[in-house]
Amino acid sequence: MKNILRVIAIFCVSVFTACLDTEESIVINANNTGTYTITADMSKLLVMMNKMGTNADEKNKSGFSDSTIYFKDIIDQSELTASEKDLYRAGSFAMKVNENKGQAKIIISCPFKI
Repeated sequence: MKNILRVIAIFCVSVFTACLDTEESIVINANNTGTYTITADMSKLLVMMNKMGTNADEKNKSGFSDSTIYFKDIIDQSELTASEKDLYRAGSFAMKVNENKGQAKIIISCPFKI
């Protein structure tokens, strides 16, 4: 059973790898502050998933979804060290999905100070 799950996992990873575009950026300002950002564009995956759906699924689409989670709201509940909590406190996780336009993005951003 475990071998079957491994084969399925490897297959899914190899098939969906082309559907995910990631961009990593680090911006350093003159005052020794900056922002580390990872952007994952899953628009190709969303388009592929929509092609696999039926016409009944089209009626249930909400169209647009936008969610943001700020790490400051949950950082104190984690088991991180004090220095790690200070580093991630100003970070955020944002997910923006527009099914009608075939757009899906995840943006993880973390400001820092050198």
